[in-house]
Order: sequence, then structure tokens, then C-alpha cells
Amino acid sequence: MLVYILRLSRLWANTAYFETEQYLESNRVLSGHFVPTSPGRLSQEFNPCILSKAQPIKIPLFPHTLAETPNTMTGSTMITETRPHIQQLPLRHQFPSDKPRLDLSWGDFSKWTRTVQTGLRGNLLLNYVFDPIVPKPDALTQPIALTNWIANDSTALAYIEGAVADTELDGLVTDKGAKSCYDDLKTRAQRGGPIRQIGILQDALKTYCSPSEPLGTTAKTINALIDRAFDMGTVNRDVFKSIALLNSLGSDKSYESLQVAISTALSNSTIAHPFTHADVVRQMEAHQFVLNQRTHQTPHETTALAAKAHPPHGGCPHCSNCALRGFNPVGHTQPWCIHEGGGMAGKTIEESRAARLAQGGGGRKTAKKNTSASTGTSKIKVSRGDTTLYLEGQNAETALAAFFKDTPSGQPKVEFAGLATDPTPMPTADRGP
Repeated sequence: MLVYILRLSRLWANTAYFETEQYLESNRVLSGHFVPTSPGRLSQEFNPCILSKAQPIKIPLFPHTLAETPNTMTGSTMITETRPHIQQLPLRHQFPSDKPRLDLSWGDFSKWTRTVQTGLRGNLLLNYVFDPIVPKPDALTQPIALTNWIANDSTALAYIEGAVADTELDGLVTDKGAKSCYDDLKTRAQRGGPIRQIGILQDALKTYCSPSEPLGTTAKTINALIDRAFDMGTVNRDVFKSIALLNSLGSDKSYESLQVAISTALSNSTIAHPFTHADVVRQMEAHQFVLNQRTHQTPHETTALAAKAHPPHGGCPHCSNCALRGFNPVGHTQPWCIHEGGGMAGKTIEESRAARLAQGGGGRKTAKKNTSASTGTSKIKVSRGDTTLYLEGQNAETALAAFFKDTPSGQPKVEFAGLATDPTPMPTADRGP
């Protein structure tokens, strides 16, 4: 009977021991610490060296998110080093060869951006260029993750480099990461300026629906053109006025320089230093003032400029045709020139001289006198006794004949004074009534 009681006591003690161990095991897992029981009960199962006091055991516990891991936890630092939350990603897909690479001089930046987004998304690199951007890990607490982040950013940059035309590679920003590279391309595309915006908006307004194309396709084309124009820069009331003014200069090539100057000023304007539509109007008015100065010259100013450009050759006749062709221009005029382009082309010198004499040009002196008389206002001097009259104008001789119509006698002496500014006395000729 006594033996039976001892066996029951021993069985009860073992059951209590195992229940205690289960509780301690669960408590150890939940808390991260191991708390041993009394030395008397566990002396046969555990090493006595660990039973003197409760000792913490470092068990790596994963937090809710790796980004929230405290930097002071030794276990979490060990996990970040061995299993970084950013893995290195290879470039699986290149930029599609059937899509046009970006050329800022004519390319569609919005359409190109959509193609780039699709490619980066397929390579799991989208958020290294477009928001939300993957945060850059800390170099002290997450060195391996930082290394992988830099490698992924370089891969995204390589994808963008393969998506632009060769003409754009020289100005590409590659030392500040993939996002900075894309942002710089976007800024340069928006600086295409109002000139390109005008062309795109004109294309949108000139796009009409046609039975040969579905209406929905035409509508999408128009919307895409307008979006493309607005992507180049904000179009508010002031900018739209500037664009309309700039568009008005496109009808005549003589305004091309003014158009380029205004477009450059608009592209370089900033919020701090804007170039408004009022500035465009002032620049147009200044250009008009210059045009007025060029076109509103008097005939006297034009003649004076021509005289400065072609000084007289010692008073001798001058041939413009010979001067143009490299021959000696002195001694005759273009109507009597025998060279090609002259009035007597193909004739001999003798034939030209004979024709000139037959017309009344007796020589160089006569030609000089006739030229003077024909280029200025001629005067007729009439002397009769002590009376001297001056008649000038094209009808001077007719008036002179009428004046002396009824005079039976007396022969007035008539002189041609020539140019009023010519002090040289001219030979006189007597005329009857």
C-alpha cells in the first residue's frame, strides 16, 4: 500500500513539472527571455550554471515593418545586415526598339514619358524615377540596403539613357541620379517655348473630324495635342495672350527675327522676372519704330545716300553697267554702253557715238550740260531793254512765246540758266518772236 502511494506521488510531481515547463516555454517565446524555475526541481534537467539568476536570451524578433526597426536593437541590426529590405534588381527589359527615342527638338515628351513609365514598371524600378520615390537607406544602419539602392538607381538611369536620342546624350544629367536626369529632361522639354506650343495648338485647331476616321480617334488626337502643349508649361491668361501675339508674327518672314527674340524672352522668363504680354507689345512697338525709320525716308535723303555711295568721277559720265561688270565706267552712260546689259549692246563704239550725236548729245560737255538740265529745275532768262524776266518750269518756253506774241519788233535775249544751284554761266541764244 505504501509503495502504491509513493508511485502516485511521483506521478503527480512529474505532471506538475511538465505543466510548469510548458508555461515557462510559452512565456520564454512571448517575452524573449528564459526564466528558470527553482534549482531543486530542475537540477537534474538543466545545467546549474544558468540557474543562479534570470538571464536574457537574444532572440531576433521581426518588427511590424523593417523601416520601423529601432537602431538600438542589436538583433534588428543583425537582421538588416543579413537580410536587407532593398534587394538589387537587374535590368530585364530595355527601351522598346519600335518606339521613338526622345529628341527634344521635335519629340513628344508626354508620349515618351508614358513609354518610359511602362518600361520601368516592368523592371520594378518605377519608384526610383517617379513618385513615390523609394527612400534612400541610412549608410550607418543599413549599408547593404544602401548599396542595393544605389545599384538600382543606376539601373534606372541606364534605362533612361537608352531611351533618349544620341543628340541628347551630351547634355544629359547623369551625376545626380535617375530622378534628377528625368526632371532635367522635363525642364528642357518645357523650355521648348511658346513657339512649339503655338505649332501644337495650331495642329489641334486644324484637326477636323472625317468619315474616314472614327470620331473617338479624332477626339483623342486633339486631346493629346492639347495635353502636349500644356505639358510644355503653364498656359494662363497672360501666357495665352503672349502666344496669340507671337502667333500673329508668323504670317510674314520679315518678322522672323522679332518672333525669335520674343520666344527666347518668354522661354527664359521666371516667376521672379516674368516676361508678360505687355513686354511683348512694347517689343513689337519698338520693332515698328525701326521699320518706320527705314521706310519713311524723303526723296532728298535717298538721293543724298545714293550720291555718297556713288561719288562723281571728276564730273565725267559714269556707266553703271560697266561698273557692275568690271569694265571702265568713265566716259559714257548706260544707255550708250555697248557691253551686255547696256543700251547699245552688240554695237560698235562708232555706232554708239553716231547714235548719241544723232540724238543731240554732241559730246561729253554737251552730255554734261544736258544731264544737268534734266536733273534739276531749268530757268529761262529773257532780257528786253532794261527789263529782265526769269521763267522756269516745263512750260517756260510756251509762256515765253505767248508773252512776245504781239511784239512786232525787238528780239529778246533768252538764256537757259540750268540748275538754280549751278553758278556756271551758260551760253545764250537769241530767239525771235
